[in-house]
Amino acid sequence: MGKIFIIVLTLLAAPLLGQHHGLWVVRNSLNSQKDLQQLNEIDQQLGLTDLYLQVRALGTNVYDQSNKNQILLDDIIEFCHQRQIKVHAWINVMYVWSKQNPPAASDHTFNLEADHLMTNADNDSPKLKLLRQKGVEGFFVDPGAFSNFNQIVSLSKSLIAELHFDGIHLDYLRYPGRGFIFSKYLRTQFMKRYYLDPIHLFKGFNQHISWQKLYGNFLLNELNNFVENLRIELNNINNKSMLSVAVKPDMERAKTEYYQDWLNWLQKGDCDYVLMMNYSPDDYEFIRNLDNAARTKLKDKIVCGIGAYYLDQKQLEQRMVLVQKSGLKGYALFSFTTLKEQPEILSLVNIKN
Repeated sequence: MGKIFIIVLTLLAAPLLGQHHGLWVVRNSLNSQKDLQQLNEIDQQLGLTDLYLQVRALGTNVYDQSNKNQILLDDIIEFCHQRQIKVHAWINVMYVWSKQNPPAASDHTFNLEADHLMTNADNDSPKLKLLRQKGVEGFFVDPGAFSNFNQIVSLSKSLIAELHFDGIHLDYLRYPGRGFIFSKYLRTQFMKRYYLDPIHLFKGFNQHISWQKLYGNFLLNELNNFVENLRIELNNINNKSMLSVAVKPDMERAKTEYYQDWLNWLQKGDCDYVLMMNYSPDDYEFIRNLDNAARTKLKDKIVCGIGAYYLDQKQLEQRMVLVQKSGLKGYALFSFTTLKEQPEILSLVNIKN
């Protein structure tokens, strides 16, 4: 088994010029010189090309450049650039809070944008217990939350212009899904345009399918406009900076349930490429999502995300080989935490691009 694993990873790491070998780094998991050494070992084994470093989550910037007990962003970026690894600032966009009590900071998006918090048709304001019961992570804001957008632009400017990040990587750039598609702001905007409160279109026996589709298109356009406007802002900062987005892997479900029309973003050039989070433990579902992406004319702009956290050695190698054969842009592994805590997953590999 070990010899097979070495052979497979040799094929993956060596001959494929330009193939994307990415790694997500969750906040506060890359903190020490020991962590950097482990990252170096992973690079030697996989030939990393791109690193996605989480810098904003739950409406808060999570790296503190003044913390003397941590390595700084400057250290990480220098480390990566010395090894020709591009560094992308991973920013969680719409998912802004996860606790029952509001955040203490007065300038937090949750406190500034109450009218933009997403809820369902039965509640004027979101309830954390209900969100969790329905499988929603926590509190989301809609794309029109102006302070959220402005904070992300301001952070991006600092990261690109001052710290020399190579790109911005957006996560949770979507609606919560599962019926949580309303906010006071979105309802008001829709009523101004169509003179009808959309919440009434989804309640009781008076459901209007055609109007529901109209509201769905409205939601799509709101999110599309967010991506387009952010792209413009990033180009104004540095038009060579890359914009990538982590997306739901099932294209149809991404569009109809989460209003995440990522093929449209690629076609318009609003983002440079997407990373589809193809994390399903089910092999059939993983292959189906991979095949559907490979059939598009934009497969060279699609990276396949692989969830290493539930895979053993054999499963990981199989999925990496499948991605290699698919013709997609490459793969990204989730996440650094798994690989540093379970180094045996890659311990048999001793090769370098």
